[in-house]
Amino acid sequence: MIKFEITGLDDLQNALQDAQQAAEDLNGEIAQLHFDPGDQESIERAIAQGKAAVDTRLGQYETNPFVSKMSEGLKQQIEDQVRQRATTESVQKQVPSDPASSSSRATAMAKGAPRVFLSHASEDKERFVIRFAERLVERGVDVWLDKWEILPGDSLVDKIFEEGLAKASAVIVVLSQYSVAKPWVREELNAGVVSRINKQTKIIPVIIDKCEIPEALQSTVWQLIEDPAGYERELDTIVHAIYEHRQKPAIGKPPRYASAHLDRISGLQSPDTLVLKTTCEIMIETGQNFLTPEALAPKVAEFEIAEQQMVESLLILGGRSYLKLRKVLDSHHAGIAHFQATDYGIGQYAQHFVPDYDQFIRDVGLEILNQGKSNNFEIVDSLGRPIFLVDHVLRVFHSRGWIKTAGTLSGHLHIISISPELGRRFS
Repeated sequence: MIKFEITGLDDLQNALQDAQQAAEDLNGEIAQLHFDPGDQESIERAIAQGKAAVDTRLGQYETNPFVSKMSEGLKQQIEDQVRQRATTESVQKQVPSDPASSSSRATAMAKGAPRVFLSHASEDKERFVIRFAERLVERGVDVWLDKWEILPGDSLVDKIFEEGLAKASAVIVVLSQYSVAKPWVREELNAGVVSRINKQTKIIPVIIDKCEIPEALQSTVWQLIEDPAGYERELDTIVHAIYEHRQKPAIGKPPRYASAHLDRISGLQSPDTLVLKTTCEIMIETGQNFLTPEALAPKVAEFEIAEQQMVESLLILGGRSYLKLRKVLDSHHAGIAHFQATDYGIGQYAQHFVPDYDQFIRDVGLEILNQGKSNNFEIVDSLGRPIFLVDHVLRVFHSRGWIKTAGTLSGHLHIISISPELGRRFS
């Protein structure tokens, strides 16, 4: 047996930056190749054009050994793909396919299957590798195993390095007490490292024995197989890695408060806005000025806001003057016995959720100025708007000095004087 040793891996770090830049330069379309599958000159011309395009992209890196290998590999891929396409299209035009032939079935089975090169020590072949490879094939993986691929008279180097490693989308390295000491396995591993740099080939270490992990794999996540006789779960993980299938759970449905179409009040989170909105809507509907956490909880639960989140929002709204909280020591909702919306909170609610709120304010002012309305009930009867909102606007007018009001136990809010400022505001 002739041993071929790949050297220069100690200099990988020095050449890696240029190699990565070269890979970035190759990102995207390299060339559009058009040719006649039945014309040999057209085929050769297309191959030459493709290779020239690679030289144009990578010419400045010609002294980098990894880029040089990358360039050679790309050129070979271009030639292989052009010839394969030419052959396929010529056959399709001339000879109908025979679905009954075994070769056609094998090609169909292999189509789209990821090619995986299996690196191992011969001592591990019978005790683990062969059955492991068979199980991968059963899972739809095209495994390159020397026992299956190399026949008497074949070139060992060509088979392993040009057919096995060069065309692999992943390299599985079976690590054991035998393989880590094998120079040949290390050579295959080194070729795999170079391939990963050139075309991002995935390397998957599979450990079946207690052994020292090679330095080249120290930064790679490996799969430990504790029981070579039973490793169904580990096999699933390896297959997922080959197919780039990540077992991340699907994103579930967000809570209703997060997906509700909501004009969120600036500075407040969605649950806070919904708690304030629901509070004001209950007070509008019932005419009550005070609300308890027990009465609010079922309403906000419709938006999947938990009680603890509701209490947190109440405390935040109270601290920011949207609500006025009344606390007692024996209440289990953080001491909140009941609460009411402040005029600031009602105003923020109305600006975001009451249609034509600015016009409504103007209408209330004109009812006082032009229609001579003297209390809240008269304005409610005239405008047909909730007394909760009418009382809010009258309190705002009073706080700004535009009118003076006086309340009664029956709920009337009488207008006892009007400032000229009100007329200027709504003239």
